[in-house]
Amino acid sequence: MLEQSPTHHSLRLRQHHRFDVDGRSYVYDVGELLLYEIDAPTATFLDGAAEGGTAWDRLGTEHGTEAAMEILEDLRMLNLLEVERTEAPASAPRKPSIGTIALHVAHDCNLRCPYCFAKQGDYGMPKTMMKPDMVEKALDWLIDRGSDRGAVRVKFFGGEPLMNMPAIRHAVAYGDQRSAEKGKRVRYHVTTNGTLLKDETIQFLHAHQVDVQVSIDGTPEAHDKVRIFPSGRGSHDIVTRRAERLGQLTGQCATRTTITPEEPRFSDSVWHMIDALGSSNAAFEPATSSSEGQHLDSERLAIIKREWERVAEEFLRRVRGGEVPPVANLIKLLGKIHRRQKTVYGCGAGLAYLAVDPRGDVYPCHRFVGNAEWKMGNVAGEINEATREKFLQNTVHNREPCRSCWVRYTCGGHCAHEALEATGDIARPDPVRCELQKHLTEVCLRLYVRLTRDELERILAGPSGRRPPAIGAQE
Repeated sequence: MLEQSPTHHSLRLRQHHRFDVDGRSYVYDVGELLLYEIDAPTATFLDGAAEGGTAWDRLGTEHGTEAAMEILEDLRMLNLLEVERTEAPASAPRKPSIGTIALHVAHDCNLRCPYCFAKQGDYGMPKTMMKPDMVEKALDWLIDRGSDRGAVRVKFFGGEPLMNMPAIRHAVAYGDQRSAEKGKRVRYHVTTNGTLLKDETIQFLHAHQVDVQVSIDGTPEAHDKVRIFPSGRGSHDIVTRRAERLGQLTGQCATRTTITPEEPRFSDSVWHMIDALGSSNAAFEPATSSSEGQHLDSERLAIIKREWERVAEEFLRRVRGGEVPPVANLIKLLGKIHRRQKTVYGCGAGLAYLAVDPRGDVYPCHRFVGNAEWKMGNVAGEINEATREKFLQNTVHNREPCRSCWVRYTCGGHCAHEALEATGDIARPDPVRCELQKHLTEVCLRLYVRLTRDELERILAGPSGRRPPAIGAQE
């Protein structure tokens, strides 16, 4: 907070983030997720305020009385200047019903990716496949607990889930039967390494509206360093052939790429996924630990940050050429900025989203599976609501540094498991991930102000058809 003079002792600035693009100055209102263009004197004052000291006292002497009054009026009009008051505590969040489960149909994998959080697919437990009776128990458990929802979601997970196609087929048939009885819908999703995506499998998944996401780590060189068969042979050729076939048969091929410390230069992989493979939704997430267990260091972090800047520049160039490149990370953040979409959780883990392993044991999410300390119970009985309460309270309002972070409402505190791995506590986020989220948000803010209204409409085209408001509009 600013050191304030007696004249302005009751005034304070709302939390904001300042940046410049192409010679223009902007300010982002953190609490309201509003973005404004500002003039040079206001920008200079905000920069001085960010440095602390006696910015209020210097306002008149440095800018002149008339200019100072204009700056104050501009800040008031932008709702960035307010009477200092004690903020009311955030209302207690309401515990949601369970709406999604990661159904671990296979605790085994045919690849041996060294960075795999699932310990090459078995989560440190005996390799096993989920049996049909456990499939039914898990679906009954989900449907009963999601009784207030119009739809529930089953995400087939592993290991490599397609190694247990009988369980997936049984789950879809049983889920459709139960959904018809209950008058609700069961939606399905599968995350796969793609090696087993044969035509028959693709046709089944497509016929039953099972969304498919294929894990591919970019270019052949990047992918084959880490996504390997037990023999050490890379899997890029077979995965890309089958992912391309998925796109041919269904019109969709969503992909997820892991950015590894071993290969932090990923921008070429972005356009390989989109141009060569034809990804319809290309997501990129960092593995904050290397295959040797070393945490992402400052040098590699700096490389990843520069790579996101390169991706954003190419994204903008292509948008101006009439394309909408499906870079999921950029589009998602642009949507949050534009829609002023606040989130106080990193995801639904431990709340609306839980994981069920082949034995029916329940965990907060797929990343926690195999960690006995976080086992919450079993689908055959009750689950530990005290664990759910920990996640319920794990909002950005209840944790530092989140509550004072300028990206808190677009980040939500991010992944609880990453926090646990890095700091030993789900409520203390990984500083490396924090740095990445801040940088990517800044990249998207800079991208947002350079887009025209028509370009933004194309990127964020949705059913409402509303035109984006001008920067600073308070709709």
